[in-house]
Amino acid sequence: MSFSGFAQFAAMLAELHHMNAENQRLRDEVDQVNDKYHALHDQLIKQMEKQRKNEVICFFVLFCNYINLLIRISYLVELLLNCNIFAHEF
Repeated sequence: MSFSGFAQFAAMLAELHHMNAENQRLRDEVDQVNDKYHALHDQLIKQMEKQRKNEVICFFVLFCNYINLLIRISYLVELLLNCNIFAHEF
């Protein structure tokens, strides 16, 4: 192998080494982006589950308040009926 052939071979090996290092750096970056994506996705899922739980709790509280209001209204109607407020003599 001539000196110029050896120099070309060495230059190609150096370029190959540089390309391998660049490939590894890019793979590491892709892995980091992938990890961050999965972490954000997990956070989104947790927030959505939390929001659903909060919606269920809010619905339950509103439903209980509605039932409580109905009970109070029925109590007031019964009280008024017992007081003969609705009794009219013609």
